[in-house]
Amino acid sequence: KNSIIRSLFNEMLQTRFSDLSKQADPPFLQAGASISGFLAGLDIYNAFVVAKPGEMERGFKTVLTETERVKRFGFTQSELDRAKESYLVNMESAFKERDKTPSESLVNEYVRNFLEKEASPGIEYEFKLAHKFTPSISLNDVNELAKRYITDVNRDVIIMGPEKDKDSLPDESTIGKWISNVKQEDVSAYVDQVSKKPLLDTVLSGGKIISEKQIPELGITELSLSNGVKVVLKPTDFKNDEISFTAFSPGGTSLYSDEDFQSAAFATSIIRSGGIAEFNSIQLPKLLSGKRVSVSPYISERSEGISGSSNPKDLETALQLTYLYFTHPRKDAETFKGLIAQQKGAIANRGNDPNSVFADSVAAILGNYNIRRTGPSLQKINQINLDRAFEIYKDRFSDASDFTFTFVGSFKPDSIKPLLGKYLGSLPSVNRKESPRDLGIRIPAGKLDKKIYKGQEPKANVRLVFSGDYTYSEKHNIQLDALAEVLSIKLIERLREDEGGVYGVGARASYTKFPKGRYTFTISFGCAPENVEKLISSTLDEINKIRQNGAQ
Repeated sequence: KNSIIRSLFNEMLQTRFSDLSKQADPPFLQAGASISGFLAGLDIYNAFVVAKPGEMERGFKTVLTETERVKRFGFTQSELDRAKESYLVNMESAFKERDKTPSESLVNEYVRNFLEKEASPGIEYEFKLAHKFTPSISLNDVNELAKRYITDVNRDVIIMGPEKDKDSLPDESTIGKWISNVKQEDVSAYVDQVSKKPLLDTVLSGGKIISEKQIPELGITELSLSNGVKVVLKPTDFKNDEISFTAFSPGGTSLYSDEDFQSAAFATSIIRSGGIAEFNSIQLPKLLSGKRVSVSPYISERSEGISGSSNPKDLETALQLTYLYFTHPRKDAETFKGLIAQQKGAIANRGNDPNSVFADSVAAILGNYNIRRTGPSLQKINQINLDRAFEIYKDRFSDASDFTFTFVGSFKPDSIKPLLGKYLGSLPSVNRKESPRDLGIRIPAGKLDKKIYKGQEPKANVRLVFSGDYTYSEKHNIQLDALAEVLSIKLIERLREDEGGVYGVGARASYTKFPKGRYTFTISFGCAPENVEKLISSTLDEINKIRQNGAQ
């Protein structure tokens, strides 16, 4: 029971920090708190904040204020009811999947049992205990945890920051004053922002299934709906309590100019962060509490669509969300401001991080310095326009007639057809014909040798990239993947085992069919700077051996 109480406490606390992050001017980049194990049987209350540049005091005080709010007032009954519902749904899912549990999860159970003396009675027993104890847990039970763990003694504060900011980081005296200030503040009780309206209160006329095709050898059913939507159904027994689905339509950001690219690329992030229909970003997650459902629109370079999952019980909710993302996207100016503030804060120190500089440089070089391939910048973020992004989003999802939905998982086709007809059949349709645009972005031909200098430690990252035109086919794809596997093994033997020059090395292959058949073969490893050229020569030598003698 104590373990359940702690889980409920942590979930409710994290929801509060999540709500704070959705403000127009969020007080931090990241923050959170929880009660967790520390070491040698010692548990701790751990609160953390990743402050926005120049706003350490604000971020620190915000986290401490939320901690103080929980200590003084505890949680509300509505918060606890949602946390209980969510906890029991997750336990139910684990119980239903008990014969499909990954071996790794079972091994970790035994490890914790041996190292931490954690009981391991099995999910069936735990499921019964959860249903026995959870309903009787009271607000007092969870609020007592705050009083026990949030104290003014045995408290440590650890501050980390960029080397360039070390002189401006607060000292112990300053931190003491900040803590004292929060203690003296008139902290108010938490107000739970919820909506009692139904997710979708519109009566939908739906659409008809006008054709159905079976592919018995693949276990697939293909449906065509009256509004042009195509549906592919593939029941599986890999999971007992999960349905995954995707939808795609040709188009994407390729159809928009470079001037509109940033707005197009961020359009779905803006919509997802704003909530949906009448529900803002704080109300929506609470409305969906207790449901195992996830639905997310996307716009990629050459397509747009929906990615989602649910359990069979909540499939209708997932389809309702899908319908609303097509027909009732929410434009929220406040969360847009918060998203932009977070983006600006996230890139503030990006130029000082060697890994980010390397990744951005590689992307730019391989993308031939096209503006759509270079790294993030303040100038690019300032190009994101809320109204234009909303227009682009609505344009991409205004016509479902060229969308194909694929459903895979634990369902029977006949049982979900009525839901598909009702919700997917009600999606808007104007029967336009679109194709994505070939932007002509290719990895430059010829031999390129680029060196990027960043950082102070004696460390080098090496990436070798081979690319070219490619005849895309399942046969060729398998052969290229196999070559990557073989070369990875050979390079581990040569560079790590024989020469001791790297900790890890790997080769991977990627390939595209559209807009043009292309392959990319990438080899990556880290090493001491003085060994770069030697290890590159060894890598090329192993490649030549395979060229001359084939894979053994």
